[in-house]
Amino acid sequence: MNWEALGAIGEIVGAVAVVITIAYLAVQIRQNSRSLRAAAYQDAVRSANDWSSLLVRDPELYALFSRGIGDYSSMSEEELGRFSHLLYMGMRNYQVAERLAGEDLISDDISEAYEATFGAIFKSPKMLEWLRGSEGYVSSDVLEKIRDRVAAAQAAEPDRP
Repeated sequence: MNWEALGAIGEIVGAVAVVITIAYLAVQIRQNSRSLRAAAYQDAVRSANDWSSLLVRDPELYALFSRGIGDYSSMSEEELGRFSHLLYMGMRNYQVAERLAGEDLISDDISEAYEATFGAIFKSPKMLEWLRGSEGYVSSDVLEKIRDRVAAAQAAEPDRP
């Protein structure tokens, strides 16, 4: 065997090694992407569940929430502050879910779950009024989506007081 033949064999072995390495990296990247999506999905679900569990575990907070989405104008300053912070926390979770869905890190079903969670809020006749003071707490693009969803939910139930 001469040096040229050995060189050719070396080039073939090198090319095969490069192809194997690229295939291995592709598999690793795919697995990493799946792991990132799964973690983002779990975090979004956990955030929604944590927010909902606040209301479920605390009857006083649930009563405050119910009163707030019905007629927050009758609330004291302290109650309005607690109600607003509760909604801001939920809306930020909603914002994160919207961003993750927009980046294809989670499926749209999480956004739909947030919409179902916020269904009562979106249908509240007072929500558009409350949202006017929400600039800065939620990004403007997500706030606009929320406003659109509130308007659509309220339009679907025109006879609601």
